[in-house]
Amino acid sequence: MVGVPGRSKGCSTCRRRKKKCDLKQPTCDVCAKGKLLCGGYQREMIVVQVEGGKGVYKPQAIEIKRQAPLRMPSIADMRTRDLNRAALETKCFTTFWDLYIPKDKDIGKWGLDANRTNALARLPAYTSRNVSSSDKLRCALLALSISKIGRANQDRAMIERGMELYGKSLSQVTSQLRRQAGFDSMEMLVTCRLLALYEQLNDTTTSAQNWHGHVNGLLHIVKLLPPEVYSVRPKHDMFLEARYDGAVAALVNRKSTFLSSPEWMIKPFKGLRKNVVDTITDILLQLSEVLEEFDTMSLAVLTPETNERAKKFKTKCWKLDERLQTWYCDFITRTSSALRPQDLQRVVDGIRAPPPEELPDMLAEYGLVPLFDMVQYWTACSILYSSILVFYRMFPSTNRETVKLLSSPRMDIKTTTLCIARSIKHFLRPDLGLAAAVSVTLPISCLSQTLYYQNLAYSNQHECPKFIEIQNTLEEIGTTAGGFWISSFVDDMFKLVLNLVAKPRAGNTDNLDARCQAVDKYDTEASK
Repeated sequence: MVGVPGRSKGCSTCRRRKKKCDLKQPTCDVCAKGKLLCGGYQREMIVVQVEGGKGVYKPQAIEIKRQAPLRMPSIADMRTRDLNRAALETKCFTTFWDLYIPKDKDIGKWGLDANRTNALARLPAYTSRNVSSSDKLRCALLALSISKIGRANQDRAMIERGMELYGKSLSQVTSQLRRQAGFDSMEMLVTCRLLALYEQLNDTTTSAQNWHGHVNGLLHIVKLLPPEVYSVRPKHDMFLEARYDGAVAALVNRKSTFLSSPEWMIKPFKGLRKNVVDTITDILLQLSEVLEEFDTMSLAVLTPETNERAKKFKTKCWKLDERLQTWYCDFITRTSSALRPQDLQRVVDGIRAPPPEELPDMLAEYGLVPLFDMVQYWTACSILYSSILVFYRMFPSTNRETVKLLSSPRMDIKTTTLCIARSIKHFLRPDLGLAAAVSVTLPISCLSQTLYYQNLAYSNQHECPKFIEIQNTLEEIGTTAGGFWISSFVDDMFKLVLNLVAKPRAGNTDNLDARCQAVDKYDTEASK
């Protein structure tokens, strides 16, 4: 019977609209889907007014309002900085790591090491666990996240807010370092690493110089503790991050670093087995010593004492070359089980010979881990061999075996740098994230330097197919998804190298000319 209390338990809005109510509490889904204001389930009080003996019932009209669509507040908005801050920051951090880490379907291409965390996951894993308890870490990660999300979305307000937070984080770190004590070394290591990453992904003209400043701060903190402390995780993981950055910075600065000393190469790995990345980083660190000594020798006045130093330097270079060959054989041993027989043979063909030009694309089929390892090796070879060729032009050898070796195909810089160029494209795909692009900044810088010096050395450079391909690769980097983020940083790094190498030699034209034209002239003499 209609009107009997208890028969309809729907909300007042559904009863008024004669709709079936789903009885959800506190508001029903029927009203929510229709964007209506739910009147609730409380019974209305019916008041009957009696006028002249006749009752008049006037039900209360229900006001139906449609809700305006919700807008997501911008994290750069001044009014929302304290509104749901934790939720907004978490969303911001998650969005940035989605940009940084490869997509789920591609992260397996980086592989996992059985004895330690995936290299890509080291920084995100520690940061995510500790960001809520560290104001320095939170501020640095927020600066990095907001600025890069703003750059991806072309949101100027977010970029400027990120710059504000970057300045605040930098002030916190500087103040803490001045006190020299009373700070958490892990917290400071990760904070400096995040600030360095901020500059690597920046698009300013001073990004490389600022990055060097952060790496210097990072290494300063590392040096405050004895090396054996870094043999235990999580300090070991962050040490590996700082160590590789230190190796890259040392090569660009052409200055040796304390990380190349025996105790810093051995003690942080106590009880651990070095993988191929660790051992090639050892070689890169020692290579910075070679570059520093090379610069000193190239400016030295020719004396009997200088000739004796030159002999020792040559011996040091060939020992480093032997280490590179040993590393290559070790790489083959560790990866042989994963390669098809025909592909393994291609890798073996590169022992004491120029690398097969199709090797980069072949290794990429097995994932980015073996290709990354090989790119680091080719980079080391390119830097070492170009230095050896120039040095032997300044300090010639009468040993026929040495002359023959210097003109051998193994010392062919063109093929080595071509393999680097053909590898780069595999790291700059959009689905591989920013981490993959950042990992090849050193090889790209090496390509730029090699091409620059070869352009000076060869008058017919534009006719060489290999260098034409390398030139095209460098020109296309900025047009790729990954290259968009690192192109400014790489360009600025190249300018730093030119300033370090060319300007000190401006007053010594003979040595500068020998450096730039050594490869071409030496090949000519060797062929005679």
